[in-house]
Amino acid sequence: MKICKELLYQELGRLLVRNFNELQFDYQQVIMTKSVQALNRIQEILQDDTLDDFYKIEKIERIFESCGVSLKNRRE
Repeated sequence: MKICKELLYQELGRLLVRNFNELQFDYQQVIMTKSVQALNRIQEILQDDTLDDFYKIEKIERIFESCGVSLKNRRE
């Protein structure tokens, strides 16, 4: 649920700036769209047999970061 909130906050900020006078959007659709896009990218990474596990994890972490999702307590 925390990921959904972070994605929502990020997109709300963008929408406020772009469409301050016309704030009509379906926030659930925004979350679903961004979530599905991220999941598709993660699936592609996991299916890429040319990458070892370390690089898969690194790429997946970058996807979360690009979505504005905090990765506190991440492994080093």
